Amino acid sequence: FGDRPILELQSHVAADAQSFPLLQDFPALQGVVRPYLTFPGQPITPNRRNGKSIFFVVSGQVELEAEDGNTRVAGPGQFFSHHKFMGLCAANRSATSADYGNLLEVSFWRLRALIKSDPEMRKQLEYRKAA
Repeated sequence: FGDRPILELQSHVAADAQSFPLLQDFPALQGVVRPYLTFPGQPITPNRRNGKSIFFVVSGQVELEAEDGNTRVAGPGQFFSHHKFMGLCAANRSATSADYGNLLEVSFWRLRALIKSDPEMRKQLEYRKAA
């Protein structure tokens, strides 16, 4: 293991987060995103406590199956979830990586904690939902 480079993902998270308007507009979210690397055919599942997360696609493509059975592909700059959250994203039955990719994950419980501590963030997110 001595000659292998160290894989340092966290240093790239802030730069990757800048490619998403939602994360740019709410800098507090940038502190709670986690890198999530994928390989072809990998089911994408939340890593966190309650099993609910929003995933932001930095690179690669993700095949999504909606609750109604329709499928679509999410690519760089898009985000998705397995569950609905404040109208920001629709629920998907499944998500599978179509190729090697880099995602950012924000767990719902971290997002809820931020919203609870910042009423202004909640108002702005609700405004986006209405738009």
